[in-house]
Amino acid sequence: MQSNPFEQMVKTDEELRSIFAEPGELVIRKVISGVHKHCREFISRSPFLVISTSDDSGFCTISPRGDSPGCVMVLDERLQDSYTNRLY
Repeated sequence: MQSNPFEQMVKTDEELRSIFAEPGELVIRKVISGVHKHCREFISRSPFLVISTSDDSGFCTISPRGDSPGCVMVLDERLQDSYTNRLY
C-alpha cells in the first residue's frame, strides 16, 4: 500500500526554513506585484501556456494550451484565454 504523499507536508514557515534557507536577494527581487510591460511583451509572443487549478484537498490539474502567438492577451493584471478553449 502506498503512503499518502501529503503525510509529510510542510505546514509552517518554521518547518520550511528547517529544510530550506531564506530566499536570496535575487529571488526576492524577481517577485513582481503585477503584469508589467515586459511580462505583457513576453506573454504576447508566447504560443504556449499552462493553466493549473487545485481543489480544497490539494489535488491539482494542469491543462497545457497552445496556439499561435497572441492566443493569450493581458487585459490588466489578470490573464484571459482569448479563443483557444473555444468558449468565446
